[in-house]
Amino acid sequence: AGELPNIDVYCVLTVAHEAGKQLPADVLEAAIDEFETKFEISAKARRKFSSLPAAGQCYALQNFKSEDDQDNSEALERYVARLQMQSPRPWGNSACTLRVEATGAIIGRCCPDLDALCREDPPERLAQAHCKIRSEQDRFFICDMETSSEGTTL
Repeated sequence: AGELPNIDVYCVLTVAHEAGKQLPADVLEAAIDEFETKFEISAKARRKFSSLPAAGQCYALQNFKSEDDQDNSEALERYVARLQMQSPRPWGNSACTLRVEATGAIIGRCCPDLDALCREDPPERLAQAHCKIRSEQDRFFICDMETSSEGTTL
């Protein structure tokens, strides 16, 4: 008790919608526009990035890192090329991935990506606070919060 969490430890959740839905295009486009502005991405790099499927773009948005001394556009092109060569793809059959830091998280409609993914589903299918994730000694634990009659399926 009282120990600081290990910032080098995190959990990546791969989220798939039971009906095979992907993140809505408007949500993904807004995230890409923000990403482009933040990293000052060239049109050429944007085209390369757009060659990834929607789930791959979501994965790349969350996991791309650029060093201060690198050209962000060139770094993104190399990153996308590496992703395209990986088999199996790191995003699998997911609609999106969520990175949970060692400090933990509450997962549900309070997560913008999950809310967008499930926006056409009945509200009772995914509660505002559906489950919680916590970390202890570099291990993650998931606890259903009993806010949905269907529970949490992992």
